[in-house]
Amino acid sequence: MERLRKAEWIHYANGELDTYVKFVNEQIFPKFVLAKRGFDFSPSRRSSRGGMYADGPGINIAMHHYCKNYTGERLIRVYEYKSFDSSSVIGGFYTKDKYQKLNMVLLHELAHAVQYYTYRINMTRCKPHGPIWKNLYKRLREEFLNPHLGDQVALKAEYDDDVTSITKHRKSAIPVATKKELDALFARAASKT
Repeated sequence: MERLRKAEWIHYANGELDTYVKFVNEQIFPKFVLAKRGFDFSPSRRSSRGGMYADGPGINIAMHHYCKNYTGERLIRVYEYKSFDSSSVIGGFYTKDKYQKLNMVLLHELAHAVQYYTYRINMTRCKPHGPIWKNLYKRLREEFLNPHLGDQVALKAEYDDDVTSITKHRKSAIPVATKKELDALFARAASKT
């Protein structure tokens, strides 16, 4: 990816993070500081991370796979971890906005950073995607992402129609995965990120 496009995506991500951290400061922890912000554009980097770093709470985002230069409108299915992908609040979703997938990852990893900050303050621990994290992530998603997602029922129907159209009209001898197989494959891939 060219340097100018990378700079634009980093500028966008930092602007969003500034808004998210301000919310955390006003609504959850007034003294929370996101000490590390990393943006890695390596194509081989698949996983993002949020947690505690040497300097304090931070995130490191695998940007290459979220920052596609889509032309025109494109409907995509964005997956979350399998254990909560079906949740209407913190789960996966359908979108035509190329930034919403990145926004989800930023919120997801910020919730981990705040979670680890919580551990330090309260001297407690729980599972990485346990109740503390889910509560933090839910608050962030409800404030910043979910109100902008659009009608999920209509988007899912359109997505399903697109998949059906692709599989029905394909004249290749190459076998095409069914909708169920694709969903299982994407869910498995999402659970590994």
